[in-house]
Amino acid sequence: MSGISNTSDYLLFYGSLRQGLDGRQKLNIEAFIEYLSNCRVPGRLYDLGPYPGLLLSEAGQVVCELYHIKDAQCIALLDAFEDFDPRNQAASLYLRKRIPVPGHHLEAWIYEYNRPVRPDQFITSGDWKNPR
Repeated sequence: MSGISNTSDYLLFYGSLRQGLDGRQKLNIEAFIEYLSNCRVPGRLYDLGPYPGLLLSEAGQVVCELYHIKDAQCIALLDAFEDFDPRNQAASLYLRKRIPVPGHHLEAWIYEYNRPVRPDQFITSGDWKNPR
């Protein structure tokens, strides 16, 4: 649980872990998190088939849900779900990064895609639930 020192941390979900989507039911983390609000973060969202990938960038906006972490155990579950290994970041599918949340005075963890993307995979709306 690298980087998690207490339960006053925050998460941003932009893809299959958003409310009402399949990844959320598979992971079963409701007891570990508390929904706070929707927000947008700087980045570009890409359609990778069954899930999206985010690349942090000032060139766009991505719709996210902001959560308070009530129990830091969820980070290990999320790292496994997102195929993130802090000991082998180069091989990780996603990287867990801490970013400032626009409109809030806090930073939150977000998982950034760690592979190349194609321009035709770009989701112009920045919203996985409403991709067009």
